[in-house]
Amino acid sequence: MNKYATTLARAMEAKSMRIAALAREVGSSASYISQCKAGKLPLSDAFAEEVAALLGVAPQDISEQYARKLKAGAALESMGVRSIAAALPRGHVRLEPLAEFGPLMEGMSYVVMPEALVRKKIGFTPLEQVRYGFNPSKAMAPDIEYGALFLADASQTAPDEVIDGMVYAYRLYGRPNVRRLLVRKRRLYVGGHNASAAPTLLSDDDLEQLSIGGLVIGAY
Repeated sequence: MNKYATTLARAMEAKSMRIAALAREVGSSASYISQCKAGKLPLSDAFAEEVAALLGVAPQDISEQYARKLKAGAALESMGVRSIAAALPRGHVRLEPLAEFGPLMEGMSYVVMPEALVRKKIGFTPLEQVRYGFNPSKAMAPDIEYGALFLADASQTAPDEVIDGMVYAYRLYGRPNVRRLLVRKRRLYVGGHNASAAPTLLSDDDLEQLSIGGLVIGAY
């Protein structure tokens, strides 16, 4: 069990908080909270602040995703990425967050990045279609590391227009992910970095719960 799960478990015990009660409070499932407590699944940063407030701990102590985002803030600042509190600096562009994959932290709705740094990744994709996000999955490592900043073409959202073998940011049953989508005999599959691993077929029920946020066109 990792340090995040250990802190979560100890905090729940200290507060006499049962798994079912915590799940009910944050709008999650008891199964998911149970697996987070046991260290089998990471606690999503989407729940971190609410869970932390209920348990009286810091969100970065119970969620690795949340902790990575805080660390990413310092890294992005060194790259010239900043929240817009003043006028847009010359040679920089403003990027909006991709829903469910950003923003970087509370109170930060968009980022500013050097245009040359962005153009190097997006090629001829129109800037107005580009969104930023943070990778919540380890499936695409080392190409796209867990917690890495990525750029996506938010105009590419139709499941029937998926480009075989390309990487997409999507939500499946409400959970955000960044993985490779494959088309086989008009059926959609989910894969990862390892091309030798068998991809997972998305059933008709899965497709009803699939929401594509955009085509990933670059990562840092």
